[in-house]
Amino acid sequence: MSVRAKSLRGGLLALLVIATAAPNEAQARFTIGGEDGLEISGELFNFTEIRLGDRDSGPTFNLNAAPGIIAVPGEAFSRQQKYERLNALRTELTLEMVYRGIPHVTPVVRLRPYYDAAFPIEDRDYGDIGRFWKTNLVEGMHDEWDPVFREVFADVNFHPLFIRAGRQIVTWGRSDGVVVLDVVSPRNFRNPLTFEQERFMIPQWMINTTLDMSSYDWMPGGTEKELQVIWNLNYLPSRFPGFRASEEGQHPWTLNVVDFSDQVINTQTALFGESSFFDDDNYEGSGGFLSDTELFVKWRGTVSKGFGPLNNFTYSFHFAHLYNDVPTYELQDRIDLGLAIDIAGPRAAGGGIDFSKHRYQMYGFSFDKALEFLPGQFQGAVLRGELAFNKGDRFYEPDLNLRRADQILYMIGLDQYLYLTPRSWVETPWFVSFQFWQDWILRDAGRGKFTNRGTPACDGQPGCGDKGYIIGGEYGLFNGLRDQRRSIVTLYMFNDFLPGKTLRVEMFGLHEFEKSGTWLRFVLGYNFTNNFSARLGTNVIFGNRDSFFGQFDKTDVVFSELKYTF
Repeated sequence: MSVRAKSLRGGLLALLVIATAAPNEAQARFTIGGEDGLEISGELFNFTEIRLGDRDSGPTFNLNAAPGIIAVPGEAFSRQQKYERLNALRTELTLEMVYRGIPHVTPVVRLRPYYDAAFPIEDRDYGDIGRFWKTNLVEGMHDEWDPVFREVFADVNFHPLFIRAGRQIVTWGRSDGVVVLDVVSPRNFRNPLTFEQERFMIPQWMINTTLDMSSYDWMPGGTEKELQVIWNLNYLPSRFPGFRASEEGQHPWTLNVVDFSDQVINTQTALFGESSFFDDDNYEGSGGFLSDTELFVKWRGTVSKGFGPLNNFTYSFHFAHLYNDVPTYELQDRIDLGLAIDIAGPRAAGGGIDFSKHRYQMYGFSFDKALEFLPGQFQGAVLRGELAFNKGDRFYEPDLNLRRADQILYMIGLDQYLYLTPRSWVETPWFVSFQFWQDWILRDAGRGKFTNRGTPACDGQPGCGDKGYIIGGEYGLFNGLRDQRRSIVTLYMFNDFLPGKTLRVEMFGLHEFEKSGTWLRFVLGYNFTNNFSARLGTNVIFGNRDSFFGQFDKTDVVFSELKYTF
């Protein structure tokens, strides 16, 4: 064992000792200096995931010159490895320190060191991915995307003005499994089926200001009114396994489209023999401080009395001046090599592949309202909705050509506690949440301007010339394309059983219509004490191999979660 590995293990052991030596449930939290001093709390969390099926290494793309003739075999530059059973064995220690001794100002520090033993266990052939994903206790990519200092901020409260300044996580919206308005904090999709957003949100350095205007009676908008302005000081994109081309095929949860992009980069780098052919940091730009910032504005109001059917109606308006959630690949100065599509030429001739970031504007609206007029046990069901209009976003056509287009996303949901069986069978009601989500790209899908239709190369590439936009399930040049519209329904249910509600049963289902992909999730949780709980669950996926969710149809898993809070 190396010195660094020994020090890592020793550091984790010390953290575990600190956690287990923390106060018991009777003490709740550990304080130094009384109520106005330093308050320390935390959580020890373990996530283990084991795959049930044998997921193959996945397909590789080829560049066809004619029917039956492969000019460049993508598998020649693929580094795919077949994983065994273990997807994750991740242990996290969260420590929160809050100091309350300064009037109107509350400093907060949240540490979350982690170690994922799945990488040293499964990563036998390649050592690169472990360096970036195994732990955040050494230097690497995780310093930004999964940092030890997860949140570091100060709350400044001079009511009605509240300011939170520092590294933090912000959520907008309440949709399950889909996103409409929740665009402030990016995501770490190390496991795209992670359900609890606090586990995968990426913190950013922001100034988050809220002004409570409820006491301003002269201002219309309801009995409760609030203005929020967020200035994100440093844009970070979302992160996906395989994000670096050198990690191609080495993760159990890499999206098909990410793996495909990695193969394109590795193949063209090998073709032109240039180490700088691909620039993965180009999206950071050189425009100075302001060029990396984003702006988010939200107005939230509640109408409580005197408005008839709109009583207890909560609404919000949203605006964001932001970047794509992932930086885009851009192929520079393409050349015609007699293939199905034109590819990027040598960087020396102005070619190569770069990451680029593009701004767009989001205009949004959300609402929720309890429907008191419904009959029986449906009375009081909460109707909620979200709508986003994205102006000037970017989308890929089949030949990796970027197109600017506007987009509309919306979600409508209904939540209620319902007795689904006779009360003599189950005494407590189930919480039931149903959602319908759609995504519309407001531009006719094209074939791409770099697609060489009518050539032998195009005739030899299945699907060459098809119209559509690229989505996460794609694993070749022309498959896995999405239409202008995507439609998804979700259903989430849970119920608590046994005295003290110590046993929880959760069920979640998601189905995408156009590409036919389905994700089912079942979880059984038990609270042994107020501090210690365990959950056992499974994710079952099926559908078209090139759909966003169906691409993991051979990746059914069982997982366990152990959590101790102090």
